[in-house]
Amino acid sequence: LGDMYENGDAPGGTDLRQAYELYLIAATLDQPLAFFKLAKFHKEGIVAQKNPELEFYYTKKAAELGLVEAQHNLGCMYLDGKIAEQNTLKALAWFTQAAAAGFAHSQYNAARIYLEGSPDGSVKKNLDVALIWLEKVQESGSIDVKNLINKILQMAEFQDLEQQSKEEIDNKDAEAQKTQ
Repeated sequence: LGDMYENGDAPGGTDLRQAYELYLIAATLDQPLAFFKLAKFHKEGIVAQKNPELEFYYTKKAAELGLVEAQHNLGCMYLDGKIAEQNTLKALAWFTQAAAAGFAHSQYNAARIYLEGSPDGSVKKNLDVALIWLEKVQESGSIDVKNLINKILQMAEFQDLEQQSKEEIDNKDAEAQKTQ
């Protein structure tokens, strides 16, 4: 019903105050979309005052209730650290949850975190996991990541060659020490 008043489909057209009130009522019934819409109202200052704390609270409630878009947004909040305390591990957890549900932007964000690792070391770089998420993004067709996948494959190939060279050097060093 709140959507009808927000989108102008209710008798009398758009009534954002009524939509807000209806979302508040729906939120008392643990409706995830209602929490998500309330977060939007507080983010944009529509009818209600801009309030980052309420935006975070409502987004988190919607995410906890399983709304994929809210899970993604909550991951973004933890990643950028503007509304919530910056926490790459929590961001990754929320992105992973939304990514597992097929949300391409969360798949991409999870891949980026694995490509870069976290500044505090809580998430280590992992090209293999990054590739898995990027391949899912590419399969979805929503974001073209083909060039990024190719660069990562080249990096992985270089790392394999580097590792093989290191092992060959180590083996030759070991052989040289045996002959002495």
